[in-house]
Amino acid sequence: MAIGDRLYTVDINDSEFEREGWKNARYKGTKLTSAKINEFTDGDVTFGREPVIEQYSRTVYVFNQAENSLDAAAGVFYPTIDEFEQILPNKTIVGSTKFKIDRAVTFNIDEPTDFSQIEPGNNPKDPSFHFFDSLMKHDLKLKDKCSVRFFNNQNNGYVKPQYNVCYNKGEFFPAAAYFLGSGSVDTKVQALFDTNFFVYDPTPESSELTNSDFNGRFYINPNIEEWFIDQTGASGSQGNVSEEGIEAITIDHLGSIDQVNSVKGYYYGLSSQLLQNTDKYFISFNLGKNGKGILNEKNLIKAYNLLLLGYSGSNFTPAFQTDNKFGLEAAHGRFSTTVFPTSGYNSNVKQIKKEEYVLFREKERNNCIHLDFNISTEAPAGIGNGGVIIPNNLHPTIKESLNIFLSNAGLGATGGTSANFNLGGVSAKQKGLREGLRKIEEEPTFKQVNTDLNISFTPDGSGDETQKLPSDIRLKENIIFLRKSLSGIPIYKFNYKGKTETYTGTMAQDLLRLGLDKAVSKDTNGYYVVDYNLIDVDMKKV
Repeated sequence: MAIGDRLYTVDINDSEFEREGWKNARYKGTKLTSAKINEFTDGDVTFGREPVIEQYSRTVYVFNQAENSLDAAAGVFYPTIDEFEQILPNKTIVGSTKFKIDRAVTFNIDEPTDFSQIEPGNNPKDPSFHFFDSLMKHDLKLKDKCSVRFFNNQNNGYVKPQYNVCYNKGEFFPAAAYFLGSGSVDTKVQALFDTNFFVYDPTPESSELTNSDFNGRFYINPNIEEWFIDQTGASGSQGNVSEEGIEAITIDHLGSIDQVNSVKGYYYGLSSQLLQNTDKYFISFNLGKNGKGILNEKNLIKAYNLLLLGYSGSNFTPAFQTDNKFGLEAAHGRFSTTVFPTSGYNSNVKQIKKEEYVLFREKERNNCIHLDFNISTEAPAGIGNGGVIIPNNLHPTIKESLNIFLSNAGLGATGGTSANFNLGGVSAKQKGLREGLRKIEEEPTFKQVNTDLNISFTPDGSGDETQKLPSDIRLKENIIFLRKSLSGIPIYKFNYKGKTETYTGTMAQDLLRLGLDKAVSKDTNGYYVVDYNLIDVDMKKV
């Protein structure tokens, strides 16, 4: 073979072509495989027992409001007592809570004092609006898991370790509600399984009963349905829209599409709204009782049998106008078959047709997260100043020292017998964690803290060399990270709970995480103490 002015003789060993390294781009001995992200599982091909792929979040989400996701309160747009002297209840679906995010706080895992914040904003044309939206929806995707911790620590003894993200597109406002009248006669209002429509006719089923007292009452929320009140003469048979726009619009008759103040007139107008592709509307029958109700689908819509209203010619199609139907996007109507079978529906069973419902209007938001959280039982002390939502894939370094990171950002917990957030469930398999940290996480959060601490100091300000000093993070507050020692041990400024004196020193939990177990032991109360003679950090009184 000639190359330039030189000749070469080349021998090819074709046995090399049979080697695995030649036949495969990556030899199977170096190819890494993993069943899960952020977690090592048996059977993975990896280095040691480390995760092959890591995808962690560094952001927590601060909320300042939390309330039931689907709630229509009596006395707001429909009366607490109607004209028949019936008490009208709140129409609330219990078990799903809407959290409104005030800001996202992103931490630097290498420097606990370094963080950045971004607010959701309210201008969709602002790039930061869309950045916040994509950030939150990436960390808190539908069906993801997360944790909730309140700044008022009195609630944190009631919250569960994890919750499911059930919806993240917007928030729901009660647009209208239908209640039965005082009589026992059934109306035609109903929604059946295996249909793509519901019937909204409030007329009594029996033709011989024509007394309007037997009809139901349809209440429209003027604070939400601005398109309705903008129509000329938009008022109901029981009351008008006041200047403040807070009085109920009450309608007691079916009417026609030409009558603004009628049930049929409302749905005709609503069909026009859906044609314009504006906000979505959902209908809930009987407080979602015919749905699964436990969010085991991890989806707010299916769990509570919410049905999305669809345009599909609703109220413009002659057949729909005649039969007083309105279209549903769900191809099979209600999600549940418990009460409404696909066949054999008995029209004489009046109990099945005693339907009341609420219409919810969804407005898209970039800062609303709905979780399977029961606000009544899991936040008994109220919302207070809010709290944080913590993505399940928050980086282990932040998760294990969350109190410190949050405190540096001015977001520490207060109140209760302990001012710490305890996430629990931090797996010892995660990077950098030891079995000692697992034991810390599994200990009770609300243990009475003994602040009657006996600490002595030598004249130079350092601790008594013969004494092991209490350095458990659960005993401390106002914790501020200062620096690291030469060996990499974090040093903080803090005070003990119930005490005013300020000290510098380390945290026992940090030493356990770093593998310095010999310097850590427990006192008679079960809290960690540190032998400062074994580390390159001194505990000093400031």
